[in-house]
Amino acid sequence: HIHSLRQVDSIYIYNVDEKINKKWIEKYFKIKCMVLELDELVPKIQTNLNKIDESFAIFSFKTNINQDQSITELNNQFLYSQIIMDCLLRIENNLSDRTQLISLCENIYKDNKIQLNHIKEFEKTYTSNQALS
Repeated sequence: HIHSLRQVDSIYIYNVDEKINKKWIEKYFKIKCMVLELDELVPKIQTNLNKIDESFAIFSFKTNINQDQSITELNNQFLYSQIIMDCLLRIENNLSDRTQLISLCENIYKDNKIQLNHIKEFEKTYTSNQALS
């Protein structure tokens, strides 16, 4: 099923049949919306992309880049990503943190059986040597 693929974040349905039962859509959290008009679709996708961009804002920084600065900017971004990776690798393994993360995720996804299954799989199979690999 497409809903179980981790690579798929969002699903948008363009449907020309207004008579379709929308109840089945509510069962799948990855379905963001169903639209009847094509011109409604792009703003819905853009809104979702903006939310995703906001979530990842901590990992990026913006500057005005001219052609001469582009290599420097890329080097800065690479360096920044390496610093983040180094910090993450230096974090001590703590079972309490893992337990707290699992509890938090279970609480957030308490109504989502698919995500709860992923959380249980993580809880059963994850080991710290798998991190960032």
